[in-house]
Amino acid sequence: MEKLWDLVLQASIYGSIVGIVILIVKTLLKDKISGKWTYLLWMVLIIKLVIPFGPQSSISLFNKIPSNIVNNTIVDSSVIINRSLESKHNDNYEEKNEYISSNTGEKVNKVLPISNNGSIDINKSINNLYGFMNVLPLVWMAGFITTLFISIFMCFTLKKQVKINKNIANENIKFILKKCKNIMNIKVNINLVVNDDIRTPALSGIIKPTILFPNAMLDLKDDEIKYILLHELSHYKRKDILVNYLLVLLQCIHWFNPFIWFFFKKIREDMELATDEMVVSKLNEDEYKNYARTIITIIERISIVPKNIGVLGMADDKKIIKKRIEMIKNSSLFKNKKKLISIIGISCVLILGSTLLTSQNSFTDDRVKGNFENLIQYKNSYVGDNSNTNNLIQSLGFGSFKERIELSTSEELYAVKVYYNLNNINKNKDDIENELFINSVIIFSLIENVDKLDYYILDKPYSDKIKAKYEFTFTRDDIENILELDNIGYYSTDEEKFNVLLQKISKYRKISSNLDEAISSAVKNSIYEDYYIGELDSEAHMILGKKGIENRLYVYTIVNYGSFEFENDVFTLVSGAWGIPMILIFEKDENNNFYFIDYKEVMDGGMYINSIKEMFPIYLIPKVMNSDKYGEKLSEEQKLQAKKYLDSINRNTDINIDYDFNSKYEKEYLDMYLSVEVQNKLFSVVELYDYPTWLGTSEKVIDGIRYVYETSMKTDSDEYEVVVYRKIDESKTVVEEHQYKIYDNDIKEIKHDVK
Repeated sequence: MEKLWDLVLQASIYGSIVGIVILIVKTLLKDKISGKWTYLLWMVLIIKLVIPFGPQSSISLFNKIPSNIVNNTIVDSSVIINRSLESKHNDNYEEKNEYISSNTGEKVNKVLPISNNGSIDINKSINNLYGFMNVLPLVWMAGFITTLFISIFMCFTLKKQVKINKNIANENIKFILKKCKNIMNIKVNINLVVNDDIRTPALSGIIKPTILFPNAMLDLKDDEIKYILLHELSHYKRKDILVNYLLVLLQCIHWFNPFIWFFFKKIREDMELATDEMVVSKLNEDEYKNYARTIITIIERISIVPKNIGVLGMADDKKIIKKRIEMIKNSSLFKNKKKLISIIGISCVLILGSTLLTSQNSFTDDRVKGNFENLIQYKNSYVGDNSNTNNLIQSLGFGSFKERIELSTSEELYAVKVYYNLNNINKNKDDIENELFINSVIIFSLIENVDKLDYYILDKPYSDKIKAKYEFTFTRDDIENILELDNIGYYSTDEEKFNVLLQKISKYRKISSNLDEAISSAVKNSIYEDYYIGELDSEAHMILGKKGIENRLYVYTIVNYGSFEFENDVFTLVSGAWGIPMILIFEKDENNNFYFIDYKEVMDGGMYINSIKEMFPIYLIPKVMNSDKYGEKLSEEQKLQAKKYLDSINRNTDINIDYDFNSKYEKEYLDMYLSVEVQNKLFSVVELYDYPTWLGTSEKVIDGIRYVYETSMKTDSDEYEVVVYRKIDESKTVVEEHQYKIYDNDIKEIKHDVK
């Protein structure tokens, strides 16, 4: 609902801007265009409210308006949980290692960090703001439902009144109606109902159009009745009843915006002017005055004009009678200048349409996250630019698990050493090497003078004493030979050439001849590979649409990703992304194999709608805006995957996939018992990284052996609290134990037993 509210709010704001511009244009034109063209100008506003997103254009008025005008502080509901382990891991080494950049994550906006006690770590004032913003969608929905109910009730009430109190029209008025239909060239059957409850002549109904005629006006002259019927038939001929119902619906949607109410009042006024213009176009000039007198006569007979949204009354608004009379008076002038007025009217509609129905030509900031396309910003001729090199590596595969980089620039070959701690990554040596090969292609292309890349894969946090589990080396010459390229740097000279390079390395990514499998592989192994990896990596997606351009396939999807592991003997979703609108791009070969190239993902909060406008075709936007609904369905698929995995390991336990932190599985976190200073000191101990931050257990499978990591507390004989960490193997043997005694705001290890 939050996303739908964001869409409505932006449409309402942009609609208000469009309405103000139309009013300004009308004021400048004054009497230079007829009622017909004045009314048609308002169609630009109606179209903008129905379809707020238009094609991008350099002449769009909205290029001058901030694209995040709605609200860039709203946290999108798809922003969900993330385990604190990885952030602690990175933060610790930022302090210790001068090579680590302060920019610790290019893939922001996927997850919202959660504090150790499971609550969002944001100050109270921001929480209050978020709370207020979260209430607004509910208030809007309540107002929409209320106004819609009132509108529907009024329509049914009118229909019931007409049905109960209708009188049979006499033959004379039926004959006049027949003559009027011939004048208007209308062949469709249109009912005429005389009713005591109707105070003003009106047109009602879409499927069965009916003219409602007040019983009190049957004494009018035949010519006056003729003018009345011509007016209502003109409403039918111009499809005004359809426009009226559309205005009612849009008014219910934008009930909170007084500008929209004012603009719609003006639209209905101009609708009457345009209808009068059509009527007089069917009359002789000597009848103009009689038609004007008829309007005045009807208005004089009505003391109170009842409002009903289901009809178009001939005298609904007494305030515009002067305008209507002036328009009728000037009809001869408009007829004589019909061509000129048409040219002015068409020009105004075209100019307003091209400037107001279009969208911003481009976004100055990055509204769409991609895996590769945005990497070209890191192009640099000098490897010694530490910040640029570090940020580039941070943006590539395994970036969140980078421990350290070292630059060798004192002599050729210029080299970069990169250390990764991949202890929590479930990838074999070949998969790691393949990912690093792709990283190397990008680095050699973007950084001109780096010639060698050395990668060191650790299974523990970096230290001088830690020996690498795997080592890989790639040189520029090796990469160019493998890809059969003369100069890999040539492919980063512009975006088009860089895309060619991306296409080449797509052949080295996971492939499948099944599109669903290819999507699942791309999500798990490329897009979300830097998330915290638990025991089970799960993915579910919904394909909304596809677009093929030559051998390239663009797949529009809603994606759920999540990683499960055991916490307190419950199989729990510990990290993930929920209901994410995403475009995945594949290369398809002659054997129908899909190779993953790139992806685009919407931004969160106030950037959300702008991302959607740039990424998705208009016909898919309603589905994308409803991504929460798909996210809930996809969660059930993830739960089935978790159940299947539990069956495969003969484990019968609960599955917790509740993104809202169901109290049933609430944990006792250490911050309930320990000060912040003590927690920080415990969290900085490298040996404790794998242990839970709550009183309870978590489990990890290492080299095929399942270990239980247990955190508990006890009171020592001297009355001081002791935090106990135990690692237990499958035979229930304690293979590692640490005990830390808490002294006020300090800690001391009193037991260190590692077998």
